[in-house]
Amino acid sequence: MKVFVLVAVQLAALLAFPAFAQTQTTTRRTLDAFAVWRSEAQFVPISAKTAVLAGTLGGPLYIESDRGPEDSGDVSCPVTIEVDLQTERQTGSGYCTFTAYDGAKAFGAWRCEGTLGDGCDGDFILSGGTGRMASLSGKSPISFFASRHDLHLTDQSTLADTAHGITVWPGLNVTLRQALAPKK
Repeated sequence: MKVFVLVAVQLAALLAFPAFAQTQTTTRRTLDAFAVWRSEAQFVPISAKTAVLAGTLGGPLYIESDRGPEDSGDVSCPVTIEVDLQTERQTGSGYCTFTAYDGAKAFGAWRCEGTLGDGCDGDFILSGGTGRMASLSGKSPISFFASRHDLHLTDQSTLADTAHGITVWPGLNVTLRQALAPKK
């Protein structure tokens, strides 16, 4: 009898206060994404053998589907890449903000290594967002490839670089946790 009364009280509380009945749903997907970008950066020597490339790249974001690449929003990534001028080895790090067409944003950070001619490969971690992507998390490899560079000397004796390229996030594992709205 005590168990029946306890269950009846709990059920009555859930019916009277639907907020207590709220639960979460978790969605997991694996995506292949890429961005075609343009960047504006400064190439600044920091020693006789080393230079730093600092700037921002951005452009449209595409996600692969069975119908081909789908335009899914835009991406903007502040980047810092240190380049060994003798070996052309590079190491980089930065962040990316993905903005969907409904205004929701996702945020991530990355690190990469490579050479000037072959690109920069590394790891990418998603760390949340805004709106419907507030609880987004995930990770994948990341690869940057620059296809064109337009270098010119600035007034400050540094090189300005306008570049074009592509960034690829193959096998981006994404998890989204959302609270279910209470039933009315």
